[in-house]
Amino acid sequence: FRDAGREDRFFDVMFADVQRDPVAAMERLYVEMGDELTDDTRTRMAEWWAAESADRRQGPRPDPAAFGLDPATLREQFAFYHERFAVPTPS
Repeated sequence: FRDAGREDRFFDVMFADVQRDPVAAMERLYVEMGDELTDDTRTRMAEWWAAESADRRQGPRPDPAAFGLDPATLREQFAFYHERFAVPTPS
């Protein structure tokens, strides 16, 4: 769908951007959609993000091998994604 000339119907949000500054990432989305992120919504988003921080995974990334996954195979299978969106490939 996207490759068929409908690029204008998509807006990409990088996961790393959301992790670093979720409200700023959402503000870019709002602007792209022609909407305004109000101060009240911005405040509520920030409060939710802070309140939920204890439930987010902390520490090192899980080892894919622990789930029967081969990192080399995953890199190969998702290479198109990393290339298209300039996502760094984990080592």
